[in-house]
Amino acid sequence: MYQIAKNDLVVQMARLGMLVSGYAATPLQLSRKKSMTDRSRVGIAFALVACGFAANALAERGKHDRVGSSEAAPPSATEVQQAQVLYANTCALCHGQQREGAIGPSLVAVGERYSLAKIERIAQEGKGKKQAIPMPAGLVSAEQARLLARWLVTAPPVAKKMPDA
Repeated sequence: MYQIAKNDLVVQMARLGMLVSGYAATPLQLSRKKSMTDRSRVGIAFALVACGFAANALAERGKHDRVGSSEAAPPSATEVQQAQVLYANTCALCHGQQREGAIGPSLVAVGERYSLAKIERIAQEGKGKKQAIPMPAGLVSAEQARLLARWLVTAPPVAKKMPDA
């Protein structure tokens, strides 16, 4: 009475006249749908929705990872002063008095190149260990690194000096 089905559940549902995962089930027959277009459309729609969610998730992660984003509260006037003193004593020798770069790279607009978390991590762990003159680890504490990172992100650009004629 019934054609051979994939499993007993399909046969039992066929007796009830139900539609089961791509099978048209009736009491007299159990046959495979001939057209895959509906399933193809659903599959494509699902893939597009999944890609949209993935793109949105990446954009959100990038937005929160960007330095200058709202996750980093701007430092207070007192914190700015503390960060400037810390920078002058710890960073300026390599990165320049005005963050313009010297032995180390420029830190002007560093927030456009690195996230706040990355700046903090570099300040604590150092960078360029394989370079001729690497930035050493342990120059500042975690709290000092956080303060420096917040200040570096919000510090105004440095005015370029005009060469003497």
